[in-house]
Amino acid sequence: MGGSSTRAFAVAFAVCSWCAHAFGFPTSRLTYARGTGAEACPEEPIVRQAVAARLGYDPFFAAADKTIVARILRNRDELRATVELVDDRGMVRGVREVKAPAGQCGELVATMALAISIAIDPTNPGIGGDTAKARAEPPRPTPAALETRPPPRPHPPAPAPEPPEVDAPEKPDQPPSSFELRVGGAVIGAVATAPAATLGLGLSAGFRSGIWSLAGEARSELPGSTEAGAGRVRTSLWAGGIAPCIHFDPLLVCATTWVGSLRAQGVGFVTSYIHHALYAAAGLRLGMEIPLFARLSFRPELDVLTTLFPVDLKVDGESHWAAPPFSALLRVGIVARFP
Repeated sequence: MGGSSTRAFAVAFAVCSWCAHAFGFPTSRLTYARGTGAEACPEEPIVRQAVAARLGYDPFFAAADKTIVARILRNRDELRATVELVDDRGMVRGVREVKAPAGQCGELVATMALAISIAIDPTNPGIGGDTAKARAEPPRPTPAALETRPPPRPHPPAPAPEPPEVDAPEKPDQPPSSFELRVGGAVIGAVATAPAATLGLGLSAGFRSGIWSLAGEARSELPGSTEAGAGRVRTSLWAGGIAPCIHFDPLLVCATTWVGSLRAQGVGFVTSYIHHALYAAAGLRLGMEIPLFARLSFRPELDVLTTLFPVDLKVDGESHWAAPPFSALLRVGIVARFP
């Protein structure tokens, strides 16, 4: 509780200083948006109610000529809220940014509602005792600023040094998220790794640090078959590999290497046979990582591979299927991140 109260006091003080130079808007329009990954945060009616509860009245009207623009965006395990004050000429008169861990969306919206309340009606005594105390000194320069011409108002970016004071308590939350353990699973569609297109399953485990990640992977493909004279040749594949990746959230690029066993079986021949061949391939992966929840992401990926060793399936000395030089894997799966 102590740390939360101190941060709320610091935010209130910084917002107050900001609003002293940005003007109060007794009535305003509200534009509220939640970015990808912040869908679980409260919807616009909740934000309106939180502001109205602090001010004692609903300050938002569609016909108002002033606008409050509030946004919540997610950057990995961190939520960032920005509040902009836009005047009747479309000019941004002030901006405030607040951060919180992904699991504290309610606290973030409460702080954002405090910022909006002070921006709309900085003299309202109902905003809160601690907030009123934090506002006591900042309004003093306002009369002097009003007596001078309006243009100097953008000039007092004296509040500019204050944002680091608000943001500083959040910085310790960032280093833990710089290293993550990851476990994933995927459904795979494979082309040119067998005589016919096949489906399969894949598993992965690894870690990510900053923009880099490394994963060990395994995959199994269901049998694919082709006609071979009086019978059929059926193949199945088991393989393991590694995938070092670089992330440009939400995009990612990986190099992949696979080694495994391609099992071929003759079906319908006078003499049945089973043959095992070495499977080795390497290539490039392009994909996306889209956050679904705090620790879960959706990952569609496409692998383009080149076969490192030729594979030629023969029956009675006659070739019935040779592995093409290139193959492709379409992977659709999820990844869980720890901690």
